[in-house]
Amino acid sequence: MNKQDHSSENLVQESILISIHAQLNCQTDFNKAIKYILGRSIRSYYEFTGNEELTWKKIELYKKHHKFTKRAADLLRSGATEKQLHYEHMVPVSLLLQQLFALDDKSDINEIRAILDTSEVVILSKEEATVLDGNKQLKYLLDGNFVNGKGLRTKGTMEERLKAIGAELDPEFKNNKL
Repeated sequence: MNKQDHSSENLVQESILISIHAQLNCQTDFNKAIKYILGRSIRSYYEFTGNEELTWKKIELYKKHHKFTKRAADLLRSGATEKQLHYEHMVPVSLLLQQLFALDDKSDINEIRAILDTSEVVILSKEEATVLDGNKQLKYLLDGNFVNGKGLRTKGTMEERLKAIGAELDPEFKNNKL
C-alpha cells in the first residue's frame, strides 16, 4: 500500500535498502544479533524523511509524513498528545523479516524494496492499537464499547489489520509519505 516514488527515492531509505541487502547476502545463519540489526533497519526505513528527520514521537512530522486512521485524526484535531496516539508499523516487522529471510542469495534491492513497500507507519489511537494487539480472550475499550482483542500483534497485512479494528484512513492524511 505504501506507494513511494522511487524516482526521487529517500536517500536514507536507499541506504537502508543497501545495508539490508548486504546483510542478507553475507549471512547464512540469522542469529539473534543479526535479526535485531535487520529489525532496526526495517523500522528505520519507515521513520526517516527525505530530509533525514526522524518522525518517531514527533506529532508535527506525523502530520506531514504518515497516514492517520480517522479515530487518530479526530484525536489529533481535538489536541491529542503523542501519548494518546500510537505509531504502528502496519505489517509487523517480524513478518517483514520472515519475508526477507525467505529471499534467495541472488535477490536484489528491488525485491527487498517490494517487500518493505507492503507496509508503512500509520498513526492509530491508543485504543485501536490496544485492540489490534490484544489477546482474543480479553475485552478492550474501543469507541466506548468493550470488544475482543484481535491478536494481530505479529500477523496480518495492512488491510487485514485495519479492517480488524474497523479503521479507515483519514482523507486529510491519506496522501502523506516520507
